[in-house]
Amino acid sequence: MKLVINKKESWQMTQKEFRDSKHKGSEILPLSQVRKIHKEHKQIISQVLSKGKLVILKVLKDYPDLVNKYKEQKPIIKLVESKIPKELENKFIHNKWYKSKEGNKWISYKTKAEALDELAKTGDFYLDKKIDYKKTDIANRNKGVFDYEPVYNDILRYKSKEGGIYRLSLIEKKYFLERTKYWDNIKEKERIAKLNSPEEQLKKYKSDKANLEYNLSHSLSELKTAKQKYPENIDFWEKKVKENKTTLDEFNHKN
Repeated sequence: MKLVINKKESWQMTQKEFRDSKHKGSEILPLSQVRKIHKEHKQIISQVLSKGKLVILKVLKDYPDLVNKYKEQKPIIKLVESKIPKELENKFIHNKWYKSKEGNKWISYKTKAEALDELAKTGDFYLDKKIDYKKTDIANRNKGVFDYEPVYNDILRYKSKEGGIYRLSLIEKKYFLERTKYWDNIKEKERIAKLNSPEEQLKKYKSDKANLEYNLSHSLSELKTAKQKYPENIDFWEKKVKENKTTLDEFNHKN
């Protein structure tokens, strides 16, 4: 199994990251070219904000005028990113995840912070524990059978059927939990925003109306059948028809 997660999209990059992605060479770009790249990036951010997407504070800092322009629009949310410990600036080393081939070598293309952030964002990983037999053996030397205590490592486990785990340090575990909370917060706000969007409101309106119309149609059909075959049920279905018609009329009046 090789975990494949897309790299940052343009609107998730800072101005510098976007500029670097456009220019891989070592020579200095002319100022006119730099301005052109910055303008392109700003247009991308503006389009994303206009659609109500969530843009992190680190990116928004490059364009304060866009923040002012769209600050009244919902759901624009500025969330301060977690501070990154020095340890997490090192490369993320795993035998399968976040590796790309350069020549004959497989190299890691993510820092620990970047990798843990994306793993938290996917929601496809969960914290678990795995026994460390070596540490357990050392810790239980000279102990009796009833004093035996296994030593566990904190790990991230991949939910996919392909599986896969990654052993976490305490700092990595703390950061993963922070980023999980961060992304859960954003996903919840996006979910609420979607539910309140005009498109979803119209969809809900049509669905509710269709259900009420079906209820009335069904009760009318049952009343017709009762009049033909089951006179003892006529009163019940006449009452149902009246109730369903009243409910539908109230719904139409309200909407």
